Amino acid sequence: MVPLGKLPAFFAAESEDLSAGKDAQALYEASSSRGKQLKIYPGDRKGADLLKEGALPDVLAFLATYTPPKS
Repeated sequence: MVPLGKLPAFFAAESEDLSAGKDAQALYEASSSRGKQLKIYPGDRKGADLLKEGALPDVLAFLATYTPPKS
């Protein structure tokens, strides 16, 4: 198993989703990755709805940063 603390990690939640926001913050703080990001968006959506309402560009930018180029 690969230690999760070594991998780039993107944590996201919405500010009014208190439990997910606390969990995202705790995971972010526990991660030892240099490539970690935490984004808190306005609202209370979860999962795919979070992506629809603003997180998708940030997720795509994160993936572009840490995905090796095609050979």
